[in-house]
Amino acid sequence: MSLAKERAKLRLKSDIINYQFPPGQKLRVNELAELYDVGLSPMREAIIALSSEGFVEYKTHLGGFVSNLTWKEFIESTSTANFILSQLLSQREYPLAPAQLKKAKTLVTELSHALLESPLTLNHIDRIEQLYQRFLLTLTEEKSKTISHQLLKTILGVLSRYRRLYYLKTRSYKQMIDIESLFSLLNGSFNQVSYENEEIIQRAVQANTKTIKEVFCLEQSHDH
Repeated sequence: MSLAKERAKLRLKSDIINYQFPPGQKLRVNELAELYDVGLSPMREAIIALSSEGFVEYKTHLGGFVSNLTWKEFIESTSTANFILSQLLSQREYPLAPAQLKKAKTLVTELSHALLESPLTLNHIDRIEQLYQRFLLTLTEEKSKTISHQLLKTILGVLSRYRRLYYLKTRSYKQMIDIESLFSLLNGSFNQVSYENEEIIQRAVQANTKTIKEVFCLEQSHDH
């Protein structure tokens, strides 16, 4: 993936999660390319890539892609779990040790069941966040590059959408993943000393209602 495409994809993904492009809004390639300062080709490729992750959808009657953020994504979430497992098994720089492979399969199985729970409850959300924290802690282990950055971004996106949709459904929220702290992991090295990553992770999962409101624009979301 080119750097331009990756940058455009991450920015558009973040904007969709944060409701800068509400569900159903048409995504115009030329306008987005100008907004994100990339060429038309990488912008178009980024939109297509996000369509495979459920963030955008092609609408025939509109003749183009629109932003997409619906409950259906989570009801049909088996494909997400399968994608996570394939990432764990194939996108690696070192072989997975048997113990790590078993842990990865267990995590994917539990995450898959959590994603399929409907209707969502606060306990379901908290359970998913616990699974995610367990996953992050595996990044602090030896040979941590067995788990790719793409996998981290994918799960982060899934959980961000869960929390956003849960709030819109219940007007209630509790513990929340600190998006900024977790993205700092993406920008750094996973080969740092173990306790340094653990400190970031522990700080990231602390409840911070101010950050929640700012990141997800919750005070302005009542019309969505």
